[in-house]
Amino acid sequence: MLRQPLNNDDIDPNGRLTNADSGRRRRDEFYREKRQLISALFNTHASNFPVTFVFADGRSIQLELFACKATGTFQSFGISSATTGTTTTTRAPVCSLQWIAIGTTVAGVTNNSSTDTSRLNTPRDVFLDTVNTLVVADTTNNRIQRWMIGAIQGATVAGQADGGVGTDATQLSGPEGVVVDPNGNIYVADTVNNRVQLWPLGATQGTTITESGKVA
Repeated sequence: MLRQPLNNDDIDPNGRLTNADSGRRRRDEFYREKRQLISALFNTHASNFPVTFVFADGRSIQLELFACKATGTFQSFGISSATTGTTTTTRAPVCSLQWIAIGTTVAGVTNNSSTDTSRLNTPRDVFLDTVNTLVVADTTNNRIQRWMIGAIQGATVAGQADGGVGTDATQLSGPEGVVVDPNGNIYVADTVNNRVQLWPLGATQGTTITESGKVA
């Protein structure tokens, strides 16, 4: 049974939809990346912040330190060596981490929502397809928008352009996840409708492939 499917949609090399044990896989990946981040951050002098951290798959994020306590509270991080039996302890001032809040708007208009083709409303997911266009789950507008890089407006590729909501094959309701396969087919987590919709490239309506209590 699906209840408000979010971003658990994975597509294997053969184009099959699967979400087997995806929660555990993503949790393991999260903790692995968290360990990498800690290692990178505490091998960086404070004067060298902000830090750009590049993950193994090429993704990158930028972090900065703020609200550091100059004196008083310190936290220890121990590293043990099985071969020598020695333990090295590194001490660092207690600071908080935040994302660098400077970015470039590539879709939509900052703090301005509507169903206009140049606007979005509470987008919850984004996918960069094989031709480098953004596919956005425009959640509150109940539609999926495709944005060419550098464009000032998007095009509706799933759901109703005017934000119409419903359970019809041409409609969506609060979509919160989107994936595009190599052939351009769009898989949508149609959250409020408790189903996953497949919209073939260029289609005007979707096909339910998974919904509450059913598997197509």
